[in-house]
Amino acid sequence: MNLSDLALKRQITTFMVFIAIVMIGAFSLSRLAIDLLPDVEFPMLTVSTSYAGASPKEIETLITEYVERAVSTVQNVEEVSSTSSEGSSSVRVAFAWGTDMTEAANDLRERVARVKGALPEDADDPRVWKFDVSSMPIVFLGLSGGGMPLDKIRKYAEDEIKHRFEQIKGVAAVDVRGGLEREIHVDVDRSQLEAVGLSFSQITSALRNENLDSPGGYLETERTELLLRTSGQYTDIDQIANTVAG
Repeated sequence: MNLSDLALKRQITTFMVFIAIVMIGAFSLSRLAIDLLPDVEFPMLTVSTSYAGASPKEIETLITEYVERAVSTVQNVEEVSSTSSEGSSSVRVAFAWGTDMTEAANDLRERVARVKGALPEDADDPRVWKFDVSSMPIVFLGLSGGGMPLDKIRKYAEDEIKHRFEQIKGVAAVDVRGGLEREIHVDVDRSQLEAVGLSFSQITSALRNENLDSPGGYLETERTELLLRTSGQYTDIDQIANTVAG
């Protein structure tokens, strides 16, 4: 006797079995967990290095090539790709699925630390970070202000709205994007630099060193103790133009 004959002869039993299956399925479906952002660890790490004022060609030859050679020797590496842009180097390292990313990140930091001495002195320390799905933003909010300028809208978002959102329970981070930020561009004549024997890195270092507020120690009197500091930050554009380099 096959299954179809048994179902025809015992119709009530077959009906009850199917009803039980449907009820169990409905009960299980109501308790099925659904995660919008599941805990998936992508086997990819990125090494980012900043070198202000350097051209993409300088970034590639002075930073990216050294980092690529260092990370390519890490175990379980399947692919190494890089992007060299103005003032920034990004090297992406893809590993085989199933690789322990915590151990891989530690190994990668160790290899990058070995070539740190070969990088330019003015370059920032290389940073290793991994892509995390849970760190992606889950809510995007748009802000408009009618006739309000974009720079004021951004400032309002940073000073008022961002601070209030960060106080909400469960909010990990708030990032403000868009709008306009005040920038001062320093245009340098390459021919004049070559004529006086200066480089872009020297110009950058001079501007950075002159735009500092540093502590100056203490001044003690009979009754009080005063904290001294040197105020060296730029307050207008003319100060930047009059900066002496070299």
